[in-house]
Amino acid sequence: MTAPAASRPSPGRRALSLVAGNRISQVYLLIVLALLVWVAVDTTLVHQEDASFASVVPMLATLPWGFAVALLPDGSTAGFFAVVVAGALINAALIGLVAGRRRG
Repeated sequence: MTAPAASRPSPGRRALSLVAGNRISQVYLLIVLALLVWVAVDTTLVHQEDASFASVVPMLATLPWGFAVALLPDGSTAGFFAVVVAGALINAALIGLVAGRRRG
């Protein structure tokens, strides 16, 4: 027998719970956010004579999805942030699945 619709969480609430419903996923997302802030500060405020490798670190933190940045045709900043954020959300959801299985 299924539960009444009023007691079932909405799909959006279930997705949010999966992505950020446990401490490990939250810490991971905060780390990726801090790395993205670092990249934004590095690219806008720091003048460098040569290229900076600051954007490589968030890509590595969101592996294997971070490699999709290399597939972007124009190398845009918005595309970089979109790929890294999407990769972080996917990884956080996977972390949530694993943490949920260990707990339950």
